[in-house]
Order: sequence, then C-alpha cells, then structure tokens
Amino acid sequence: MSWIRKTEKTIEQTLKTAVVIMFISMFLAGVLQIVNRYFFGLSLSWSEELQRYLHIAIVFLSIPVAYRAGRHIHVDYIKNRMPPLMTRFLDFLIEGLWLMFACVVCYFTLQLMSVAKYQITPGLGLRMDFIYLPMCIGSVFLIVLVVFRLMTMISGQPVSKGDL
Repeated sequence: MSWIRKTEKTIEQTLKTAVVIMFISMFLAGVLQIVNRYFFGLSLSWSEELQRYLHIAIVFLSIPVAYRAGRHIHVDYIKNRMPPLMTRFLDFLIEGLWLMFACVVCYFTLQLMSVAKYQITPGLGLRMDFIYLPMCIGSVFLIVLVVFRLMTMISGQPVSKGDL
C-alpha cells in the first residue's frame, strides 16, 4: 500500500503547487490592475475576470488537499461516543458520501463543459469549458483520494491525514 501513499502525496503536492501558482497570478493581476489604474489611468479589461476564475479554480483544486488533510468541517461529538463498530460503519458512510459528491460534481461539470465550449469569456477570450476544467480536475483527484482511503480502510491500515 506504499504506492497509495506515494500517489496521494504526489497528487497533494501537484495541487498545492498549482494553487500557489494561481494565487500568485491572481495577486499579480490585482497589483497590475491597481498600478495601471492609479499611475497610468488605464484599466485592464481582463484582470478582474482572471482573478475571479482563478479564485474559483483555487477553491475546487483545494478540496482534495483539504480532504486528504482531514480539514473539512465535521462534527465528531456523536461519533466519539459511538461503539467502534458503529464508528467504522459511519466512516465508510462518510467516505461513500464524499465519493458520491465527487462523482456528481464531475459528471455535471462534464455536462456543463459540453455546452460551455461554445461560449467565450468577454475579457480573456477563453472558451468557457476551459474555465470549468478545474472543477472536473479537482473532482477526479478527489475521487482517486477517496478510493485510496477506502482501500486503506478496508485493508485495516491507519488512514493518512496528509502531511500537515
């Protein structure tokens, strides 16, 4: 099962790197817009749109990272008072719900992308299916991580909570 941990870590590092690059790009576009507006009296037509789309991409690419680290909100008051067998059942149920969520998001994003490919963003001039791609990528990575966690749980090994 060490290949699972290596793959999980590779996915996490890839997503973290992409998110950092997007965040820096978003920041630089904002700074460039401020400098152009206040020092040169020019407004960039594409910077606000770029920042909005990068922000959305950051959110969807961060979901698998937060999932692996166990950072999504949860209430464990009742779970901590349950017998071990019920806790194990609840853990599998929660993972099943994560898997279902990721599959639904991926499926409907692909449906949306098939329609959106005919639309162009006004400021950047990009096809809209490209804008929705991070939703699909984040969902696919989430599916992979959930399946890996389920395999780990079935094998009885301790579940990795990422490299905090």
